[in-house]
Amino acid sequence: IAETDIIGELLRQRLEGYELVARGGVSLFASVDRPSAGQWQGYVDALNISERYPDMLGLGYAPYLDRSELQALQLEMRDAGQGFYVVRPGGVRGHYGPVVYLEPRTPANREEIGRDMFAEPERHETMARARDENAVRMTGPVRLDARTGQQVAGVVMYAPVYRFGTPATPSARRAALQGW
Repeated sequence: IAETDIIGELLRQRLEGYELVARGGVSLFASVDRPSAGQWQGYVDALNISERYPDMLGLGYAPYLDRSELQALQLEMRDAGQGFYVVRPGGVRGHYGPVVYLEPRTPANREEIGRDMFAEPERHETMARARDENAVRMTGPVRLDARTGQQVAGVVMYAPVYRFGTPATPSARRAALQGW
């Protein structure tokens, strides 16, 4: 077996592990309509990703929202004592995919809360493919904040979360999408 085959197999296994972690988060949403921040934190803490998946910077959730749903989320978060939830970049768009949960709560991950990934072309494309294909999809290289606070190149995996099970067609998936 060639060394490149071994490296390729190890990479495939690692990516499958990351996909399983993301699918576990999707399963949490299947069991609880929308987990609280504490429930999400408990799920991620139990995974112990910093030791088991040291290359994973975080595990998060971004809802798929229209303008009125975004406003309702902002009010809900404020009323829950979480302060004013600001989505970046600002501006009016048809749909949003802002980070609501991201664990572990490192300083770099806290800075990502409110980032509308659906407003970024490459992430938007990957999120839309994951939604339409009902599959975990991964971006090409994007800029990420590392645990050290430095910018690094990385990838982001998106696993779609649907309301009411898994719709059969892409148009039904668009209508039932809860987030990623």
